Amino acid sequence: KWSTSEQEYINFGQSLIELSELDFALQLFHEVMTMTQNNITVEKCVFQVGRIYELKSVQSTNILPLSGFFRGNPFFASPFLRITDNSTSLNRAMEIYDSLSVSNNSLQAKFRLAEIQFRVLADLDRAEILYRDAMNGFKRQKEKTDCILRIADVFKAKGNLDGAESLLSSEIDKVQSGQNRVRLNIALGQLMMYKGELDTLNGHIKEIMTWLKSTDGEFNDLLDVMSLNLAFHEERKQYSEFGSAQLLLQQNKRMEALSILQSLTEIENPIISELIQYQIAYIHFLQQDYFSALEIAQLLNGETIYSELAYILQAEIVDFIHQDIELAVNLYLEFLDRYPDSIYYDNIRLRLRQLAS
Repeated sequence: KWSTSEQEYINFGQSLIELSELDFALQLFHEVMTMTQNNITVEKCVFQVGRIYELKSVQSTNILPLSGFFRGNPFFASPFLRITDNSTSLNRAMEIYDSLSVSNNSLQAKFRLAEIQFRVLADLDRAEILYRDAMNGFKRQKEKTDCILRIADVFKAKGNLDGAESLLSSEIDKVQSGQNRVRLNIALGQLMMYKGELDTLNGHIKEIMTWLKSTDGEFNDLLDVMSLNLAFHEERKQYSEFGSAQLLLQQNKRMEALSILQSLTEIENPIISELIQYQIAYIHFLQQDYFSALEIAQLLNGETIYSELAYILQAEIVDFIHQDIELAVNLYLEFLDRYPDSIYYDNIRLRLRQLAS
């Protein structure tokens, strides 16, 4: 009777992980392992325990609810994660994944280990080996594509854009349609941005958009990039420098990226100028230089969306980092008064209700 419901317990544990109830999930998986005699169930539980320890030890750089630079857009999403102080959990996760990949030839464990090696420890060579091993073993195209995209990320981190382009182009030829083809082509488009190939990228994006529905998330991401490119239409040299800065951010070289972006702040176009100033402020936030982030964000008071985002960034730093609730409430109220038609209006009202309760 127990064995028929084991998968339900595993599913429940995975749901707990999604809800960030990590300790409860850990207890559940240990309980399942003590009661089952099914080796496959044990392996599944051990893998999930590894995921829990991994999640305990790292966190996304998106720690604020709304703030971010083209948040969620794959063109600007850095692969690197921030490590917490819990190095014991990270080591435990790596031990579990390594054991499963060697003893059970678990491809999922090998991929998770590669993710830690690359995204947390920045061991590019070791990560590439693991990604390739996993890719060669996976049967499903989505899992293969996950590995291909990560290998391309490793190439980008090494500055080998030609290698990344060659890899992506060869794999795109093997995938005729579907979501995986879209993901590979978006990654190829990133390289065009890094190289400053504005017109080529625009044409590439238009082709990808013909494969998508307007309700697809990627459609809106691509529209955002097209809008950005339109703003740079008369600033080709600056676009090339902007692309170089985005590559440096992909390589986790934030200070070098800041140096390039700061040289672009004098552009007369207000959309570009405020976009760049906002990204500079957000990079300072990522560097945990909250004073500089606030100082720069306060300078943005124009009519673009980036002035709105800068205001939100100020409020969220005060709210979630400094935990100055009174000042945060005042900033949120000022935002609602200043930007009554903002797409973030309801989000800010919701946060104010949470603070009031």
